Amino acid sequence: MKRWIFPLMMLIAFAGSAQTITDKADEAYSAENYTEAIKLYNQALDSLGSSSMLFYNLGNAYYRADSLAQAILAYERALLLDPTNSDARTNLDFVNTKIIDTPVDTSSYSTIILDKALQLMSPNAWGWTALVCFIAVLVLAGGYILSNGVGRRKACFFGGLAMLFIFIGALSITLIGTNRSTSHNNAIITAQSTQLSTTPSKPLTSKQQAFLLHEGCRVEIVDSIATPLDPSARMWYEV
Repeated sequence: MKRWIFPLMMLIAFAGSAQTITDKADEAYSAENYTEAIKLYNQALDSLGSSSMLFYNLGNAYYRADSLAQAILAYERALLLDPTNSDARTNLDFVNTKIIDTPVDTSSYSTIILDKALQLMSPNAWGWTALVCFIAVLVLAGGYILSNGVGRRKACFFGGLAMLFIFIGALSITLIGTNRSTSHNNAIITAQSTQLSTTPSKPLTSKQQAFLLHEGCRVEIVDSIATPLDPSARMWYEV
């Protein structure tokens, strides 16, 4: 019994310490000391690991500190961890109206449906839904095989068919949602402004300069080119 006392005390002490950091961060935020709140929320993320709510609180602190790009980045990370975090989504939409390069929604109909589905439940919840539906398909298939009555066989057949479609849909949402949360194809511009060029070279001529992107703008990374011999830009990204 005594062998468990020390590890248990260490675990309690660690949890208490991490909770104290979040409490202090909340107190700093309430006191409008946003710089301290940002520091403490980042410490809490280091101690507790990634958390949608912590990223949401961090985004609020960054916004109050007039760091719009960092606020957008924090809200995006909160939604990657938990797409059902409606507060983070609302605040992200609001902050996006404050930046220079206001994002334009070009989502397809299927993407909109997927986003709405992920706002209802997390990928984990959709995964459990898929598992339950798969078990239901097996049970109804067994009922169809073992039943003698025509009515029961019809009920099992059409019920199993419906569960199969729901299973396929739930599994697809789970896989796509999980892929989104682990994808590194999107980025937020955190510099005040970034000059885009048509070719990966420096210095840029006037013909090579495309246009400026400003802080908070979201871009999709299509490809990357390593330039280890160039100390000013060791990596170029195609966006």
